[in-house]
Amino acid sequence: MEIPQAMKPQRRVTLKKLAEILELDVSSISLALRDSPKISHQTRQRINDLANQYGYSPNMAARQLRSSTPQLIGLVLPSMMNALSNPMAGRTIQVLAELCTAKSIMFQILSVANLADSPEGQTISGLLPESLFVWGDVPCQTIATKLLKNRPVIVLDPSHLSYAGYSGRCISVDNFSGGAAIARHLLELKTNRLLLVQVRTDHLGHNARLAGARQTWLKQRPAKSLTRCVMSELDDEALIKFVRQGNGAIFCSNDLGALQLWHRFVQLGLKMPDDVRLAGFDGEEAALLAGITTMIFDWHTLATTAMKTMFQLLTTSDGSNSLPASIAIPAFLRRGQTT
Repeated sequence: MEIPQAMKPQRRVTLKKLAEILELDVSSISLALRDSPKISHQTRQRINDLANQYGYSPNMAARQLRSSTPQLIGLVLPSMMNALSNPMAGRTIQVLAELCTAKSIMFQILSVANLADSPEGQTISGLLPESLFVWGDVPCQTIATKLLKNRPVIVLDPSHLSYAGYSGRCISVDNFSGGAAIARHLLELKTNRLLLVQVRTDHLGHNARLAGARQTWLKQRPAKSLTRCVMSELDDEALIKFVRQGNGAIFCSNDLGALQLWHRFVQLGLKMPDDVRLAGFDGEEAALLAGITTMIFDWHTLATTAMKTMFQLLTTSDGSNSLPASIAIPAFLRRGQTT
């Protein structure tokens, strides 16, 4: 097709202009560019060829207003972006981006600092996606800001303490059941004593893991057989004292803490599981390599569930009513050489 003189590639081409050239209505052009089956394959090909020839690029803001299908989905990360250094979190973000691309949806990463820097939203409100995922380390108060309160928001694994009692929509790891599974495993091994070690005190997930283990343990063992401490309180003297009492196990609220104890046991000449049993939580690669018993949860499932939920919220008229507010992703026991 020869390019009309009145339409030069360097000028912005609109849907209306494409429609005039092809003698079609604007809605048909729009549907074709979104690969809608409502338009025949031959017509879609003709429209896309012309759009590519003229370098047509859609106005995303206008497109979002015209369509109920999401065109841009965002993810709000903590201001320090520490989540990006976590391999599992990094994989989750990667899967979200891949799923958006597969659905021809743009994916945007934002820092919560951007929202804090513009309290009135005058400078960035027009740039924010119409729907957002919020990483669980971002304080709950962020969701209540003027910028976010009118947008569909799904929290991914709410862990910041401010989410205690949160009733909003979220996709989370079933930390409580995971902790319970660790306790059941240790009970099946006829362990008589359990030490719960809290690695982080600012993380709801760590609290839930230990709570699940405690509740399950106390159903079969007396209260005096269970102790709990914070990692910073557990010195070598306390470790040796616990081990010498015999037939004991330590459950750390994450694999990082379990790895630290694993190294300390090696330095102290203590053997696992002969002298003491050890378990963690998260399925960290380093913990698996060290043979630590841990709980593994599927971040890929978390990401796909989150995207499916968001898409249903945005494309179904009754999506917000038909979906549960909270969806839990199960964790699975991986027994290593430490139990």
